[in-house]
Amino acid sequence: MPYFETVSKGKFPELSSTRAIAGIFGQLAKESGFVPLKNFPRTMPALLREQGIKSVLEIGPSGRGVIDLLIDSGIARAAKLQLNVIDTHFGEKRLMRLKRNRVQAVRGNAMNISKEFNGKKFDLIIAVGVLGVGGQNGQSFKENAISYSLNSHRIAKSAVNSLTSNRNALFCATPILGLTTLRQKAVNRFAHIAQWSELTADNYEYAHNTVFENMPRLPTLGLLGLPSEYHEAKYKQYEWQDKNKKYYSYGQKLIKGAPSLVILKKK
Repeated sequence: MPYFETVSKGKFPELSSTRAIAGIFGQLAKESGFVPLKNFPRTMPALLREQGIKSVLEIGPSGRGVIDLLIDSGIARAAKLQLNVIDTHFGEKRLMRLKRNRVQAVRGNAMNISKEFNGKKFDLIIAVGVLGVGGQNGQSFKENAISYSLNSHRIAKSAVNSLTSNRNALFCATPILGLTTLRQKAVNRFAHIAQWSELTADNYEYAHNTVFENMPRLPTLGLLGLPSEYHEAKYKQYEWQDKNKKYYSYGQKLIKGAPSLVILKKK
């Protein structure tokens, strides 16, 4: 999606937001048989209009997010989108910017979107980073991958239940770094999975480190540590795994099947 690099004049940090837009674009184009044009700023609004995407909700954009890209690129105006955001908190400058761009901002819990928006439905719901480890800003009593994962499933279910009856309505989630803490078997119970892009080799190691951040690390044998140090660290790893059997087992299963991009629809 090089278009957004041009819009931001090389200062664009929101790669995950761009990836979410690319995933949404690809899903809508695939379902409609839409033939993409090279002019993305004209193609995207046309595709959104054709697929009946009018109301958009972004979960958790306390800073710049997908909503901001849609505004700054002119796509939101061209497609006549009704923009909404929900987060646990907003800074005053952020609220002023959202209000200036006619975005409805709601302070609330994304685990109950319907209640927070008085039953309002959306054609497109987006969550960037929110369903990843550390992405829920203290919403978990225990800050670990299991509690984040349980909350992620609650948020995803809440989002799917808040989609309109539009057959093209969808929920898109992607992590900022690492992984999105959803499990396919659990998601299948409440949603139709349209896309489930698993972790690539490039971000597997980072995902492992975010899930098992408290696990003792191995020194690099022959470079940073002596053989004795290496074996001592290995022993500490086994000891940690033994003390955290449930967490380690859940984390391993999570990493093996976690999506780096997921698109869900109503069943």
